[in-house]
Amino acid sequence: MNIQVGAVSNTNLSFTYTDGSATAPKISSLSPSSSNPAKKGVLNITGSGFGTNSSQVNVFLANSSGKIYQLSILKITDTLM
Repeated sequence: MNIQVGAVSNTNLSFTYTDGSATAPKISSLSPSSSNPAKKGVLNITGSGFGTNSSQVNVFLANSSGKIYQLSILKITDTLM
């Protein structure tokens, strides 16, 4: 394989590509289906592949004007947040 960046070229490099789409988290439902980030409440997200370590997951909610809010994760399992 030949890798070239600008004028630098190297033919001795190799790499492995892993397609993560098969292991990417999948969301199947939200409850409630909409929420107001200005009001405190709980948003349950069900699906699969979430993992169990909340420090490795970020959840954001955007309102209709495009403002984005980061949500706190209270509890996480591989299928429920």
